[in-house]
Amino acid sequence: MIVGNFDVLQDLISRSYDGPPHAEVVKVIQIVLDHKPDFIAFTMLR
Repeated sequence: MIVGNFDVLQDLISRSYDGPPHAEVVKVIQIVLDHKPDFIAFTMLR
């Protein structure tokens, strides 16, 4: 359930901006998903 959405979030983030290194983005996604429902994480990270 979360794994599928996690992949989508990674894909969106890597396409949408040049930000921190990919590993840092993954850490942020993991932290957010640990504390928020998936739809809130998606809203915050887009």
